[in-house]
Amino acid sequence: MQSLDFTPEYRKMLEKLNVVRELYLNLLLQYNDLLQVVRPNLTAIYLIKIGEKQLQLLEKQAKVAALKYKMELLQAALNRKEKPDPAAIEADIAMKMAAYKQQIEEQAAQIEEAHQHTSHLMSAAESTELKKTYYNLAKKLHPDVNPEQTEKEKSLWLIVAQAYEIGDLESLKNVSAVLSDTTVRVMEYSSLYIMQNEIEKYEKRLSNITQKTNLLKKEFPFTFEEKLADDDWVKAEATRIDSEIGMLKETEDKLEIYIEMILEAL
Repeated sequence: MQSLDFTPEYRKMLEKLNVVRELYLNLLLQYNDLLQVVRPNLTAIYLIKIGEKQLQLLEKQAKVAALKYKMELLQAALNRKEKPDPAAIEADIAMKMAAYKQQIEEQAAQIEEAHQHTSHLMSAAESTELKKTYYNLAKKLHPDVNPEQTEKEKSLWLIVAQAYEIGDLESLKNVSAVLSDTTVRVMEYSSLYIMQNEIEKYEKRLSNITQKTNLLKKEFPFTFEEKLADDDWVKAEATRIDSEIGMLKETEDKLEIYIEMILEAL
């Protein structure tokens, strides 16, 4: 009697399982690439092209907010017919502006990190090699497509995942060398029923990873991907922010005049 392994039905279902598993692995790696590579790169580009202007705007907003608060404190002293304490006022303003200061420092640090990040970006050839090497290793080591991992394979997969996240191509090559004589494990199934369950499991995973990918692309910075590639949009956005900064500068000048008038009245 012909064994189950060689029946046309078995082979057909095994082929379907291999296809859906391969498709899932591809989508999973694409999702990981969006998270670990594309998102950091896009964020860095956004911070450099737009974030620096936004930082200038934030600094001007903080300056205006501080002047408004100073004017309020001085006006209150004038209303009470008291001589204001400059040191106390400056301390009060510093406390009031602490949140602004922290936000400015954090954004400035992010922009600095963005410059460092973009200065270490891989070339197109290196990026392609990184993805290809990672993909080949994932076929052999990723737990979702290799559920019966050995302890050695689990350890190697941790190395692979960490190396890919930081763009360490050399470490990926080293793992590839360790696995140079290793082929993708051939899974054996004792029945068509078990194989069908595996197919359904991967189809469900496919649906989930597709949904996660679609949701991710609706988040920042992916919503700016096309705009950041459009020089006209980048220039227009910079002009818009400059306009806001200009209006705040006018407000700043007026506030400084008002404050000088209040000081003269005290």
